[in-house]
Amino acid sequence: MHKKRFKKIQILLIPLILFQLLWLYACAVSHGPVFEKDGKKFGVVRGNFTDRWYDYYERALSYIDGGFYDEALFDLNVAIKKRPAEKRWTNTYGMHFMDYFPHRETGIIHYFLGNYDAAKSELELSGSQEPSAKARFYLDEVRKHIMLRGKKDISKPVLTLKYPQKTRDDPVTISGVAKDERYVSEIILFGEKILMESSDQMISFEKDLPLMQGRHKIEVIARNLLGGEEKQTIFIHVDRSGPVIIINKFVPGVVMQGYLYDESGIKSFIVNGTENNVSVDNNAFNVFLKPDMRNITLSAIDTLGNKTRANISPETITSKKRFKTVPRNLLLAQNFSDIADDSGSQLFLISNDRPGIILKGWPEKETVFKKYADIEVQVKGKTRIKELTIQVESKTGQYPAINKLRDNHKTGRIVSFNQSVSLEQGKNTIIVRAKDISGRESIKKIVITRQIPEVLRLTHRYAVKMCPFDSKTWKKEVGVFQRLFSGIPIFSGSSRFMKTENRALFQQLLLGSFISNNRFQVMVQKELQTYLNEYNFERIMVTPYERKGLKNPHALLLGNTFTDRNGIEVTARLVSLKTFEEIVTKDVYVKFPCRSALRSMAEELSEKFHNALPLMDGKINRITKKKIYAIFESEKTRQGWPIILYREQAPRYNPVTGISLGSDTEIIGNAGMGKNETIFVTTQNSGIRKGDKVINR
Repeated sequence: MHKKRFKKIQILLIPLILFQLLWLYACAVSHGPVFEKDGKKFGVVRGNFTDRWYDYYERALSYIDGGFYDEALFDLNVAIKKRPAEKRWTNTYGMHFMDYFPHRETGIIHYFLGNYDAAKSELELSGSQEPSAKARFYLDEVRKHIMLRGKKDISKPVLTLKYPQKTRDDPVTISGVAKDERYVSEIILFGEKILMESSDQMISFEKDLPLMQGRHKIEVIARNLLGGEEKQTIFIHVDRSGPVIIINKFVPGVVMQGYLYDESGIKSFIVNGTENNVSVDNNAFNVFLKPDMRNITLSAIDTLGNKTRANISPETITSKKRFKTVPRNLLLAQNFSDIADDSGSQLFLISNDRPGIILKGWPEKETVFKKYADIEVQVKGKTRIKELTIQVESKTGQYPAINKLRDNHKTGRIVSFNQSVSLEQGKNTIIVRAKDISGRESIKKIVITRQIPEVLRLTHRYAVKMCPFDSKTWKKEVGVFQRLFSGIPIFSGSSRFMKTENRALFQQLLLGSFISNNRFQVMVQKELQTYLNEYNFERIMVTPYERKGLKNPHALLLGNTFTDRNGIEVTARLVSLKTFEEIVTKDVYVKFPCRSALRSMAEELSEKFHNALPLMDGKINRITKKKIYAIFESEKTRQGWPIILYREQAPRYNPVTGISLGSDTEIIGNAGMGKNETIFVTTQNSGIRKGDKVINR
């Protein structure tokens, strides 16, 4: 009886003992001091403390936020032992995620404690496992203190630049290398910072600048971590115009005289297809003509390849109606000047005719598909032409007039030039003005409409919908898949999001930067738009929700902000709505938030996304029975990324000059990017053939 009773007591005691052990265990693992400062508790986590790595990491972040570094180091050390490797979007439990950076946070604590060698080691380890903007920022701070401790002299970076002194390219590429043992931390080119992922002892950089016609002064600055600075000023002359050809004397079958002018220098001057019988001295030319040479074609090419052509004939310089009583041989033999002499040249002085302007092959209205239009101009006056300008007006404003006659004492009655003008999308008005020495002025206007080839229009780009940062309202976008895809990273309960007004301003600036780059179709979640409207921000034009052919965006742009006592970190993720996978993640960090810092952060974050997902063109180079292969011009596009197949239509040409006006494109199908340069076609409108082109959305 006693044995049976004892067994019953044992059975009853076992659950009680287990409960007490579990209770003691829970008390043990949750043990950790909780501090209170300014009415806020530090050293706490959301929910129960379960002795998992993420509990220690979350509690460490809470300690850091309060400045309790010893306790934070202890918890970070435990977290690292349980999970050594850093990783973004790390799964904690269920479908919950968090960004896990224990080495980075350990390094930052050592930095604030003055343990710079330990901080350097931890921050470098963090960068090798999972790079982040915050780790790079503090690694630079640590390097700076270590160099100051070693009493390093403030040196200047060695800056080597490569650029064209004269060019007709658009854009103009400037590249270079900056070297310094003190770590190059900043490069500024033409007033803009070059995006650098981190400082280094050698930085290579390249920048494309959209420079207009003319001479440009460009400043390049390289700085190191200790403030040492090297500054270089370079000059680039952009010349997209052909030489100016001035005729001041023409005797058919005898001689032609005049001047050539070009800022880049004359490379060749050809008369009727040959350089024979052509004498050029200090840009003054003298052409000896054969008796049968009455119709003359001149061609001048500068050192950059810009070309001007002029056609001169007796009819070019005479007017049958005005001068029918004057013997032709007198008119042709005289110098084209305004000095009266016995030959009758006073007739030009008393003429009321204004200069005549011919824009070769250009009607009053024309459509092109190129960024530039080559305008060949010939101006004829009864007296010498004194002023000659060409100007472009568009919906965004008026570009400065380009003066083609800078050396006024070298002028004539017939002037020819070729000017390549930059066109904006839509209508562009080209205005040519000519004035002679008598003050008579003529104005010639044409309208050139620049159309974007079909495949390059924004409607065919990848569509991104921006959602409110630090919010989960984006879950509405995933619909029935919500259970499969439930979370963006969560942070500790003691962490703080960016202040509401600052977050709204940041997203407004980020939205504007995305749209201005014209790379993506940008949509805005309705909750975000309502949120932005509350702060009376200027409304930004975004892609409409019901655009033809676009039922849903391709991806969501999600984000989190994290603010602690030391600075603000913003992490943004582009997540595919087709696969629910993360496409790319980028982050930015700033120590002292202000309006200008928020703008810089937004522009930097946008640039990082655009650099990671550039627009790439290519062509189909091989077709087999089972596969289609495409080669891209720069680099490989991402696997699974949507591709457009297209074919260029026959180009149109200027009927007089023969210069191309560009061509439209025809979309022939859609595809996706596969492995090893293969594409898989999803829709097809026309037979695909070798040589057809491809472009990523």
